[in-house]
Amino acid sequence: MTGHAEGEEGRTVADGVSDGPSLSEKINYLFETVHPKDRGPWSHPEVHRMTGISIGTLSELRNGKNTNPTKQTMEKLARFFGVDAAYFLDTPKSAEIRQQLEQLKGLQALTVAMQGSEAESVLARISELSPSSLRALAEVVETLRGLEERSDI
Repeated sequence: MTGHAEGEEGRTVADGVSDGPSLSEKINYLFETVHPKDRGPWSHPEVHRMTGISIGTLSELRNGKNTNPTKQTMEKLARFFGVDAAYFLDTPKSAEIRQQLEQLKGLQALTVAMQGSEAESVLARISELSPSSLRALAEVVETLRGLEERSDI
């Protein structure tokens, strides 16, 4: 996050352009994915009230104008969204955290789709699955969601 020149689309340049998501893409992904299941994404004023990060800074981070935030800002965002601060770096740990968030997103979609005791029964069984099975299940859920968006199944 520090000591690197800015490249295309907000990515940093160290030994070439990063092929992973930019900082703004990672932050936007957290806003879109990590929120209470009974409501939509957090607003900037809500995040400001709970973290102390200014609304302007949040906006600049999300639109890619601020690509070099302070360590303190990134730690506050990580705590707020419940992720390791390494998520914001271009490391294998970041990719692992992103994959876990994708799994969570798929499981949340499954929970919403299945209401009541039926959902509780399925979720109880899901909790016993291996990480590779969870990834496969998340992929199936996302595939089904995509099919439903294109047509009425």
